[in-house]
Amino acid sequence: MYYWIPPFNCYIVGPAWTPYMYRPQYPPVNPDYLYESANYMQPLIQDINRVLDKLGSSKEFDEKLMEAAQVNDKEEVKRLIDTLDINADVKIDYTPDSLSLTFEPMEEERKGCCKVETRLRWR
Repeated sequence: MYYWIPPFNCYIVGPAWTPYMYRPQYPPVNPDYLYESANYMQPLIQDINRVLDKLGSSKEFDEKLMEAAQVNDKEEVKRLIDTLDINADVKIDYTPDSLSLTFEPMEEERKGCCKVETRLRWR
């Protein structure tokens, strides 16, 4: 009499029967930091709107800004942006083709929570 013994790897055991046991466990969520970031973002959005309103309504201002950027006068570009009564910390970069503005909260304890970046093409 002969007995057939199946090979070891044909048995279905382990994860094939219990996939739910191998899902990663995540910590419980805490929305407090997201809530604060969203609230700190509101003044930044207002500052960006103030800049966009000025750029969209005054070709004279745009011309002064572009001329200062063309001759690489960083202080004048910063001064022109600061005349718009911005309450955020603004990082200004420009190329021959565009203006990039990055807005972050002024308060040191809020620096890493949020920032808004925008790029405007002028050529």
